[in-house]
Amino acid sequence: VYVKGMLVGDTVENLVPEWAFFVRCLVDSDQLRLTASRESLYDDDLLEHVRTGIGEQIRRWMLRTADVDPRRFEAFLDLHALAVKSVACTDDELLRAVLPWLRFETTVGTMTLPEVATRMGVVRYASTVDEYRQIAPVAGAQGIGVVNAGYAFDTALIGRLPLVDPGIQIEPIVPGDLDAHVRTVSEDVALALRSFLTTAREVLDRVDVDIELREFDPVTLPALVLDDRESRHRRASREAAEADDVWGRLLRSLDDGQSGRRRLLLNHRNAVVHRIARLTDPELLGLAVEALYCQALLLGQHPMAPADNAALQRSFIGLLDRAVTRS
Repeated sequence: VYVKGMLVGDTVENLVPEWAFFVRCLVDSDQLRLTASRESLYDDDLLEHVRTGIGEQIRRWMLRTADVDPRRFEAFLDLHALAVKSVACTDDELLRAVLPWLRFETTVGTMTLPEVATRMGVVRYASTVDEYRQIAPVAGAQGIGVVNAGYAFDTALIGRLPLVDPGIQIEPIVPGDLDAHVRTVSEDVALALRSFLTTAREVLDRVDVDIELREFDPVTLPALVLDDRESRHRRASREAAEADDVWGRLLRSLDDGQSGRRRLLLNHRNAVVHRIARLTDPELLGLAVEALYCQALLLGQHPMAPADNAALQRSFIGLLDRAVTRS
C-alpha cells in the first residue's frame, strides 16, 4: 500500500474482505488515512468503502471466469471453495454461477447439488458430519442420495437452493428418519428371539442403550447405532438435572418422557447376528452383543463415553480370551 507516494507496508491488514484471504493487492491512494504509527491504515468509513469495492471486483472476476474460462474457475475452486461458499451464502447471483461447480460428498458419490436434484428428485442432506456417518451405510446401500452438509457453509448454501432455483426441493434428514427405510421383523421372528433380545437389552442397559431387531441393507452391516441431536440434548439435560437440584426440577417439569437413549439396530439379515442370537452361553452372548455395539459406534465414528470404552475393553478381552482358550 502506498499513500501519497509513501510506502505504508507490504502486509497491510484490513484492506480486503475477510473472506478474500487468498487475494493480494497493490494499492496507491491519496485519500486513505494512516494511523499514528504510519504503518497501517485507519479503519474508517473510507477504508470500509475501499474494502467493499475490492470485494465487488473479486466477485465480478469470479462470475466472469466461471462464464468464460470454466477450466480456470474449476482450478480456482479446488483451492478456494470455502471462501466462495462464504460469499455465495448471501449472494444469489454468485450462488447460481457456482452451483454447477461445487461438488459435495453424498451417499451415492461426489456430485454437484443440481446433479443430486436431477438424479434423486430432492436434495436430502444431513446437517452434521456425525449424522451423515450414521445415515450413510443404510442410505447408500438402498441408493438413497444424502448430501453431507456438515462442513462450513454447506447447510446454509443448501437452504438457499429454492431461492435461486424454485424447481429444486430440499429435505433435511436425521438418523431417526432411517426408520422409514429399515424394516421391522415379523411377530413370529420377534417371538422366537425374545429370549435373546431380553438378554441383549439387559447387557446394553449398562451403557444406557436401547436395542431393536430390524432388517436393512447392506446385509454385511450387522448393527447400526442411531443417535441424533435431539437424543443427545435430552441426555445432556438429564445429566445437568442430576447435577443441580433447582435446574433439575425445572427440566423434569419439561421432560416429554422420551428416553433420549442411543438405539442399536441389529440387522436380522446379517449372518453374524443370526449366529449370536443362537448362543446359549449368557456370558458369551453378552460379550458378543457389547462387541456389536462398540463396532457400530466405531463405524459411525460416534463419541465414546467412559462406559462405552469399558464395554469395548471388556468385550475385546473377553472374546479374545475365549478364542485363545478354545484353541
